[in-house]
Amino acid sequence: ALDLSRAFSPADGNDSQAYVRITRGCNKFCTYCVVPYTRGPEVHREPQHIVDEVKRLADSGVLEVTLLGQTVNHYEWKEGGKRTSFADLLWRVHEEVPNLPRLRFITSYPRDFTDDALDVMAAAPRICKYLHIPAQSGSNTILRKMNRGYTVEQYMGLLERARSRMPNIRLAGDMIVGFPGETDADHQASIDMLRAARYKSCFIFKYSPRPGTVSERRLEDDVPDAVKKARNVELLDLQS
Repeated sequence: ALDLSRAFSPADGNDSQAYVRITRGCNKFCTYCVVPYTRGPEVHREPQHIVDEVKRLADSGVLEVTLLGQTVNHYEWKEGGKRTSFADLLWRVHEEVPNLPRLRFITSYPRDFTDDALDVMAAAPRICKYLHIPAQSGSNTILRKMNRGYTVEQYMGLLERARSRMPNIRLAGDMIVGFPGETDADHQASIDMLRAARYKSCFIFKYSPRPGTVSERRLEDDVPDAVKKARNVELLDLQS
């Protein structure tokens, strides 16, 4: 279905960038996120179809292709007893589309980013030395509440391994501020991690409840009964 829904428009001389979705959905179930509920479980495209689409784009004049996925580095394809990992796919696209000047990918998930993928990035001159890898918090307590599946120490270890292979790499991140239960100490831990990570850029968001998510239910459970009663009174006033 992912392949059948793909629309391809050759570049007209003005289109230097293009996006190629390689996976859809998510299996992570972070407590603040609705993606697993709205887009369903992960579905991955056949690697040859991805390579073919990138070839068509490069042949039409596209200079930079970005591979897309909610957790793009979780890409995996199994067929005939053979497994294609995300690192394998990156190398295939790089080697089989030599006329593509630049290859990128977003967004990566810290827990599953392998050293194999870092090695491919370091070895492939036309893969951009750029990694968008959201942390979401610098507090291990909050990361557990978010169900992110890694610690601050593991996350920072990944950044160190990336920089050791590619000293010129540029890193970007995401952070959520005001997650339910976050204390001043948790918030300060996030600030400390931001300073240590030395991001090129970081997308920082105020926590926003999403209906049906675990964190939204926990947030509602933490609301005092008096506040809930006042809400009900206000709602009745509005209805009347």
